[in-house]
Amino acid sequence: MAQEKVNSLVLRYADYSESSRMLTLFTLEHGKISASAKGCRRPKSALRSLTELYTLSELLLSGRTGRYTLTGGSLIDPFYDLRLDYERLNAASVMAQIANTVLPEEDPRPELFGLTARCLGLLAHEKLSPSQVLTYYSLQVLHLEGFSPNLVHCSVCGGTADESPFFSLREGGLLCGECSHTVPDAEKISPGLLKTLRYLASAKPDDLTVFHFSPGIENDILDMTENWLYAQLDRRISLRA
Repeated sequence: MAQEKVNSLVLRYADYSESSRMLTLFTLEHGKISASAKGCRRPKSALRSLTELYTLSELLLSGRTGRYTLTGGSLIDPFYDLRLDYERLNAASVMAQIANTVLPEEDPRPELFGLTARCLGLLAHEKLSPSQVLTYYSLQVLHLEGFSPNLVHCSVCGGTADESPFFSLREGGLLCGECSHTVPDAEKISPGLLKTLRYLASAKPDDLTVFHFSPGIENDILDMTENWLYAQLDRRISLRA
């Protein structure tokens, strides 16, 4: 049976029998796939470390589309420090949940794979706010999937929305003051929150190492991001530990 090497992140798993697991993997080469890891839970199994959640590995798979079996591999980064901090581990769990939600089966998404691996690395290896990394990841995933909010012009008339702007989930982004009166779900958005959203929408992962939420912004941006995720994915995902 043919074997193939893939770069992979473990998004989730389900134990079965006394010693095996069924894995949901996000691979660079094939996107989201399922693979069985027979005997991986035995104490001396060489596969044990490869099947832990959120590990980045080069895996050796046998089989074909829809029926893969893990036969070996090597760790690239176990992101071990995630397991030493509840908030960081929770953020990694939410990232995996978001990725699992947006990814179709067997559809490669190399940009999203790179983003996910890098943000897990930031959570594990940098002294960054977990909510900051998670908010950034959520907005970037939505951007890659074509669900970015309009943060430049009024979503109704197309005019400028920088002075006393409003935001509407229904209309997909900013509203000017005049158009806000015609949209039922229009809500005022502070200049600081808008500035932060715009920064996170255009930033690179490494930019987060020199960025910090302004005082009073964190709860507002978490609320808005959660609501935007729900509006686009039709699924409630909490970004809070």
